[in-house]
Amino acid sequence: MIAAGFLAQGAAKVYITARKAGPCEATAKELTAEYGGECIALPIDISTVAGCEKLAGEMIKMEPKLDILVNNAGAAWGAEFDEFPESGWDKVMDLNVKSLFFLTKALAKPLRAAAIARTARQGHQHRLGRRHLRQPGGDLFLRREQSRGDPSDAAHGNETRQGHISTSPPSHPAHSSRT
Repeated sequence: MIAAGFLAQGAAKVYITARKAGPCEATAKELTAEYGGECIALPIDISTVAGCEKLAGEMIKMEPKLDILVNNAGAAWGAEFDEFPESGWDKVMDLNVKSLFFLTKALAKPLRAAAIARTARQGHQHRLGRRHLRQPGGDLFLRREQSRGDPSDAAHGNETRQGHISTSPPSHPAHSSRT
């Protein structure tokens, strides 16, 4: 879990959110007990703009500055490509793209207030039979908007994508080193 990693590295305080209050609060208690720092549960469904604004409002009440925002919420829909319903598409896009953008937007002020703030977006990839549904459009728009602003703006974005990363050296002769 990402929050555990921050606490294990000495973060004084982290916030976590989830739709279900019970598991969210239990996880916060476990992480606080195991790692020392403070893990605070804010159980809020962020699959809507209203949910994103609610979470941002709660965060802003407690923290005028936000050093790191990790957008890690994600949904998948398991239907085959030919049977994939619009409702499944909407669920995936609303949580994986729309909420990512609107939560970052709602928290822009405390992110900018930090000396150097970071937003981290986890790229999600969903298998549809033999095809993959990806939703990079919102990620790319958000990254572009964060990079176009005022150079003195302290909010920057990082992104990770799930998938295979080859660690083997290239085998094609054009990629071999010259002697």
